[in-house]
Amino acid sequence: MTITVKAFIWAAIIIGAAILSKLNGFSDGGAMGVTFGLMGAAYASLYSSKSCGSC
Repeated sequence: MTITVKAFIWAAIIIGAAILSKLNGFSDGGAMGVTFGLMGAAYASLYSSKSCGSC
C-alpha cells in the first residue's frame, strides 16, 4: 500500500470521526480531541521508520 493510499484512508477516518463526534453531541473540545488524536496516529503511521503489522 502506497503512502498516498494510506493518507487517503486516514483522511476518511478522521473526517468520519469528526462528523460522528458532532452528530453524537460531543462538545467542541471533545470532537477536537478525537480529531487531533487521530491526526497524531495518522502522522505516526505515515512517517514511522518501522512498519506496523496492519499498515
